[in-house]
Amino acid sequence: FWAAWFLTSSNGRGASLRLWAINPTTLYASKNFAATGDFKYFVTGAESIYIDTNDGFGLQGMVEKSKELFLFGKTQTYRIDDSNATSTNWGYELAPWFGGVANWRLLVKTPNDVIAMMEDGEIYSVSAVQEYGDYQAASLTRPAFMHKWIQEHINLALIAQFHAIYDPTIRAVIFFMVKSGYTAINIALLFFIDRPPAEAWMVHDNDSYASGYNAASSFLVRKSVGSMKVYTGNYGGILWELQTANKNDNSNAFYAGFKNPPIYGENPRITKDFNSLRVVMKPQGAYDLAVKYACDG
Repeated sequence: FWAAWFLTSSNGRGASLRLWAINPTTLYASKNFAATGDFKYFVTGAESIYIDTNDGFGLQGMVEKSKELFLFGKTQTYRIDDSNATSTNWGYELAPWFGGVANWRLLVKTPNDVIAMMEDGEIYSVSAVQEYGDYQAASLTRPAFMHKWIQEHINLALIAQFHAIYDPTIRAVIFFMVKSGYTAINIALLFFIDRPPAEAWMVHDNDSYASGYNAASSFLVRKSVGSMKVYTGNYGGILWELQTANKNDNSNAFYAGFKNPPIYGENPRITKDFNSLRVVMKPQGAYDLAVKYACDG
C-alpha cells in the first residue's frame, strides 16, 4: 500500500503537532501529539487528505519549510493548510508557481532553502520560485548555463535513478546523475549554497577508476563530534566516504581541472597574434599540468 518512497515529517501549528506521510494519492497525518502525547502509527486519530495530481504520476515527495508543508508532484506543488483547530477544515491549495520535482530523492532541504530538480534537468530554489512564480525564472542552473551542460552531458531518461543530498561540511548540495551513454550513476554535480549561482557549480567524477560517484545511494554519517560526512553505496555493495583528508580515490589517480571563460579577442583573425600562454600558479606537489585550448569552439 505504501509507496517505496514513504516519507515522514513533523509539522506543528498552534496546538497541532503530527507526523505526516504520503503515498502517490494521499497525505496522512498521525494522531495529534500536542493533545495525546502520542504519534502512534497512522491508525486511531489519524487524518487523510486525497490529492489528485491529474498527471498519472501522483505525489513525488514533501518537505516542511517555514512551518508550512509542501507536497510536490511532477509538475505542480501543493501547500497544506492545517491552521484551523478543527482538522476536518484542513485542505490544500496549488502553490503559486508551476513546477514540481522529478522524484523525492531530488528534493533537498538546506539550512535556509529547499532545492528541487525537475524532469527536464532544471534545478531551482523553492524560496526563489515563491517570489517569481516560475521555476525557470528561479533556476539555479541558468545563470551558469549549467542547464545546457545537463542537457548535453546527462542521461535525463534515467532521472528516476538520480538522487541528491546536502553536505553540511562543505555546504553544498550534491546531485548524483548518469552521464550520457551510460546506464548507472557515475557523476556528481555540486552546488555550493554560499556562492552566487553563476559560479556555484562544480563537476565531480572519476573516468579512470571506480569511485564514490558510482553512487546507487547516498546518506549522511556522523563520524565524530562536529564531523559529518557524505557516504555513498555503489552498485556492488561497497561504501565510499566523500571529501576525505587523503586526496585520492582508493589510492587511485583522479582528474582535477577547471575551465576559464572564453577570451574574446575582438577580431583575432586580423589584429591578434597569440604566441604563448603563461600559467601562474602555486605548486603544492608533484603534478602534471596540461592545458587544452580551443578556437571558435
